[in-house]
Amino acid sequence: MPPFTPSPSGRRSTRLRAWCAVVLSGLCGGRGEAQEPTVPAEQADPLTPTVRFQPGKGIKATSRDGRFAVSLSTRLQMLYVLQRLEPEDDLYSAFLIRRARIVLQGHMFSPDVRFKMELAVSARDQGVDSTSDGDESFRGPTQTPLLDGILEFTHLRDLEVKAGQYKVHFNRERVISSGKLQFVDRSLANAEFNLDRDTGINLSSDAVGGLPWLRYDVSFTTAMGRSVTDTQSRPPGVAPMLLGRVELLPFGPFDDYIEADLERHRTFKLSIGAAYAYIVRPRRDRGILGNPVPEGVEGSHHATGDILLKFRGWSLLTDGYWRQFVGWPDGRNGWGFNVQSAFLMPTIPLELGLRYTRTQPKNATSAVPDRQEGTLVTSWYFHGHAAKVQTDISWRATWNTDERAMDQGWRWRVTTSFIF
Repeated sequence: MPPFTPSPSGRRSTRLRAWCAVVLSGLCGGRGEAQEPTVPAEQADPLTPTVRFQPGKGIKATSRDGRFAVSLSTRLQMLYVLQRLEPEDDLYSAFLIRRARIVLQGHMFSPDVRFKMELAVSARDQGVDSTSDGDESFRGPTQTPLLDGILEFTHLRDLEVKAGQYKVHFNRERVISSGKLQFVDRSLANAEFNLDRDTGINLSSDAVGGLPWLRYDVSFTTAMGRSVTDTQSRPPGVAPMLLGRVELLPFGPFDDYIEADLERHRTFKLSIGAAYAYIVRPRRDRGILGNPVPEGVEGSHHATGDILLKFRGWSLLTDGYWRQFVGWPDGRNGWGFNVQSAFLMPTIPLELGLRYTRTQPKNATSAVPDRQEGTLVTSWYFHGHAAKVQTDISWRATWNTDERAMDQGWRWRVTTSFIF
């Protein structure tokens, strides 16, 4: 005998009885609201989202078919600082919101079409200051809260395309997120030589030719930096920044854009990077950042190299920098380096680290400070970089050209960082 197949009217009758049972359960049971019958997965709307929360990454909603996703996260860093960096300085003390960030990112139509928008809303992030004439009765932001505005296409393994405003992929220390640092902040050398954010197009690959240990980045950007407007003064003609970077990971890929070996890698991990950038007719004496340069400066060369090692809780990051202007022998030409190392205790999330960093001018007329700094840091990771408290103490020495002597000072900082 053939199997019984209910007639259309029989199916309608079955659904009616199911709905009646649900309604009667809600009316007579007195236990909450009636719930709709479960819809089979194959009949569900493919855009129906699933929502989840993960500490350190925020709230993420993903469509059932995986074609769309969006996540929202926030980051808050509070800082206390006590310092006297120059012998003649008064003792300085401050408590402030060092960083407050809102990040919206995800993908649309395909995981290979990504977007990201990051906003900075703290006063320091926006450069809040008094008016140009020194009127302290009014303080306003000096730059846009927009840090990153990116659209990225990752369909091709060997040619991923990113467009918008972003951190240019120059030196590793700057590209690593401020929420993933193992010291309270970045080094003196990074502050002097980094190229920060710019607007343009970036071509890259994390596995050139299918080799997971070989990466490259090539950028063509405006060299105008963050907060560019269509009325902002520009050099005549085309004056871009051209940048290239190569990275080698001889022992395979790992978390090389996170400081501290929180994974306690059981095998040796190594990442080596080098980058070069040339700015045509630069506008600022640090390339993208700094003060205006005089007319006639033809260009500027920028180079950096870095090494990151991790093994069983130990990490080492070292990077070097060089800058030379073309047509400006008295420009901000010089070099610098940073070396930092830390060890994460085997059984507790406590890390101890040391850093030594230095900047030096090429000649006596260069504005690059002849400065060095040593720092000792202690970090406690409650939940990795997503929830941590750090404190460091630094000694700083700056060469005083007028007095032909070293001016010495110190600084103590405490910071807490939370990523929701």
